[in-house]
Amino acid sequence: MIENALPPSFAEIDMTYYLHYVSNSSSTDVLESIDPASDSSFSPIRKTVLVLKSDSLGCDDSGFGKKLLTEFLHEMYLSKKKPGTVILLNTAVKLIESSTGMCIFSSLEKQSVKILICMSSAEKYKVLDKLNFGTAVLMEEIFREIMNATKVISI
Repeated sequence: MIENALPPSFAEIDMTYYLHYVSNSSSTDVLESIDPASDSSFSPIRKTVLVLKSDSLGCDDSGFGKKLLTEFLHEMYLSKKKPGTVILLNTAVKLIESSTGMCIFSSLEKQSVKILICMSSAEKYKVLDKLNFGTAVLMEEIFREIMNATKVISI
């Protein structure tokens, strides 16, 4: 702990820690850092967006990449930590047709994960009429969702 320290400017703050002031019994302000990962009482609101750009994971033509993506989606479904939003772009919209995709994304949606499907991509790959989950949106909405996110993960 650093006693009698001036607060750091926003640029000086390490974003993996959250700084705040606490008053101790001697009425001296103390600057204290909290590691959110180690403090179970501290739960910052985080908005994570997962962007899926392909119907496979990695650069593989043999079908192994599709298997990897299925495993990844299954792990996301089982995990306690989930993204707030999943965005399907480009060939990832083909997951709408797969039974695995339908099952996992429908279940995620029931767990309050927002599923956004790029309307242009869905039209190009002719899957818009097969949409049973999520919301088909324009690029404007996708852009807004990404810009309002705390963290964006793109795979």
